[in-house]
Order: sequence, then C-alpha cells, then structure tokens
Amino acid sequence: MEAQLTGTRTADRSRTQWIFWGTLAACLLAMPLVAAEVPYLLHIFIVIAIYTSLVWGLDLLVGCGLISCAQIAFWGIGSYTYAIILLKVGLNPWVALLGAGIVPALMSVLLSYTSVRLKTMYWCLFSIIFAVIFQQSLLVWRSFLGGAEGISGIPKLPLIQSYTAWYYLSLLLFLLTGAVVFQVRRSRMGLILDAMNSELLARSAGISIGRYRLICLIVANFFAGIMGGFFASYTGAASPANVGLESAYFIFVYLVVGGRKSLGGLLVGTSALIFLRELLGPLGVYISVIYGSIVLVFLLFLPGGLGSLPEIFLVRYRRRQQAS
Repeated sequence: MEAQLTGTRTADRSRTQWIFWGTLAACLLAMPLVAAEVPYLLHIFIVIAIYTSLVWGLDLLVGCGLISCAQIAFWGIGSYTYAIILLKVGLNPWVALLGAGIVPALMSVLLSYTSVRLKTMYWCLFSIIFAVIFQQSLLVWRSFLGGAEGISGIPKLPLIQSYTAWYYLSLLLFLLTGAVVFQVRRSRMGLILDAMNSELLARSAGISIGRYRLICLIVANFFAGIMGGFFASYTGAASPANVGLESAYFIFVYLVVGGRKSLGGLLVGTSALIFLRELLGPLGVYISVIYGSIVLVFLLFLPGGLGSLPEIFLVRYRRRQQAS
C-alpha cells in the first residue's frame, strides 16, 4: 500500500512538472508578442533570465556543501573577460562570449583546491573575501579595467539588435543553464551531491568530494561567466557597481524564497522578487530591509521555499482522499 502511494505521488509530481514547464515554455516563447508595445517588460525578463541562471548555479554549489558568496564575482569576471577579449584582443564577439564562460571555469580549478581544505563556514568566508578583493581590484586598476567607471563602449553581439532578439538569446542561455543543472540533479551525480551534505558520511562511502565539487564549480561558474558576458554585450558596459556584496545578498534571497533543489520554484521566486524590486524602486535602500523581512517570513513559515508548495498541496490532497 505504501509503495503504491509513493508511486502515485511520484506520478502526480511528474505530471505537475510537465504541466508547469510546458505552460511556462509556451508563455516565454510568446512573451515578445505580448510585450511588443512595452519593451521595458522584455528587459525585466532578460534580467530575470540572468539572475535565475545565477541562482540555479548557486543552488548546485550549496548542494555539494559550498555556500558561495562569489557567484556574482564570477558573473563580473565574465563581463570583464568579454570586454577585454573584444577591446584588447580584438576577437569575434561570439568567441568572446564563450571566453567569458571559459575563464571563470578555469578559475574554478584553483577554487576547488580550497573547497576541499576549508570547511563550510570557512569556505563561505573565503568566497566573501574573494568577491571583495575582485571588486576592489576593479576599482584600483584604472589603466586596464577602467576603475570605478568600468569599461564602456563594449560592442554588441552580431545580429542581435532588437529587444526581441536579446530576449530570445537570454532565453536560450537560460534554458541551456537549466537543462545542464537539471541533468546533473537527475543523474547519479545528483544522488552523490545529496550524500555530500554529510561530508563524513560521503568520505566513508569513498566519494571523492574534491572531484564533485570541482564539477559543480565549473558548471556554476561557466554559466555565471556566460551570463556576465551576455550582460556586458547587452548593456555595452562592465561596471564594478554590479558585482558588490549587495548583489550577492539578493541572489541568496532568491535562493531562500524559491526553495532549494527546485528549478521551477527558484524561477518563480526570482521572478516575483525582481518584479517586486521594480515596483519598490523608489524606496531605494529600504528594498534590502523588505527583502530581509521576506526571508525571515519564509524561514519561519515556509523553510522549503516556493518550490515545496506543490509537494505540500499534493500530500494534503492525498490525505483528504484517503480520509474520504
């Protein structure tokens, strides 16, 4: 009976996921038609695609025991790499976009060494220091990185001119990120990452913690860099103002509200909070306070985030069916 109930829950969950992602795909593809008269709405969806990709990468890192505050730094590294490859080296913009992902991925090899030697809390502190040093380096190195003004006049990607074209490119990168993270989660590696929540248990089972953390770092930082290069091309600038700890704070808020290990929940949570941020724009510094209050509410009353709601509703629905 219990096995039958578990199978039914799994089937219901799978059916719900297919309905959600099918509806979402149709809405996203049709969005330019809906927002034809409001280009700024497409801009908001582009920002959502960028931040959702960052949150998905962060969720992957947290899953292997790495609470990283440096995700926004690798996004910035991708932006500056794209600008430097174009303006200093003179390569094709599409090659530069690929390079924007490869450079952070290569840097992940160095970080993977520290991820094994440092425990969770200390690695989190290390990632904060890394992010701060990166931003301060951008401010100091004026001759090469532009200082506080950053780098402007970055060429656009060829053939990508309209808001609609930018939107579809961001959607493509967004879906590619989600597909890779989803495949990692659903594969044997996903089970290994779950086991790595207890480092002692993982080591006793013969799991190579350093190897799997390296894979997660490469995947997360590669797509963070790609999105950084995309944003630099989209805005035509790379600025140190975009890579501060405040941006890292927002990414963690999106993670908590969306819910860990739920791609759909993270997407919905990130989208809702970004739209809320646009509405509350005039409040300025108070936005961080409001976000903090929202996080406290979720931690107290819905610690699993929005991604846990379908499971909660399905369990209650099954209980009512059994009671009747």
